[in-house]
Amino acid sequence: MSWRRGIWLLFVLSALRVELFAQTEVFFSQPGGFYNDSFALFLSCNDWERQIRYTTNGDTPTANSKLYEAPLFLDEQLYSTSDIYTIPIAPVFEPYEPDSVRHAIVIRAAAFDDEGQRITDVVTHTYFIHSLGVSTKMAAICLRTSRSE
Repeated sequence: MSWRRGIWLLFVLSALRVELFAQTEVFFSQPGGFYNDSFALFLSCNDWERQIRYTTNGDTPTANSKLYEAPLFLDEQLYSTSDIYTIPIAPVFEPYEPDSVRHAIVIRAAAFDDEGQRITDVVTHTYFIHSLGVSTKMAAICLRTSRSE
């Protein structure tokens, strides 16, 4: 075997190994952030045989979460239902409950196998949409934590 053929064979085997051991991931068509208008969000997975499950309430997706079947239109219907304004921020917990809260849209997604086992990391993106009443001039820090914390 010539050295060129050997190098070519090594390259092909390396490429196959990378493909065989590639990590399954979930992708969002747009990153979280501030946007002027609502838009359709596409979710995808680099393993087309897997199911993508997602949540809009901040919870970790499970095999029982909503199945992604079509693009998600980011509008009021997808507002996060988490009551973020009731998080205690002072030693004496007296939550301030305003009349009107401009919510964010939080999408958390993961891929699952046929047995309902999660096979990817959970991917989280948070969207603020100006046309839905969110000020794009405000500073924002997005944190995710479990309900028990």
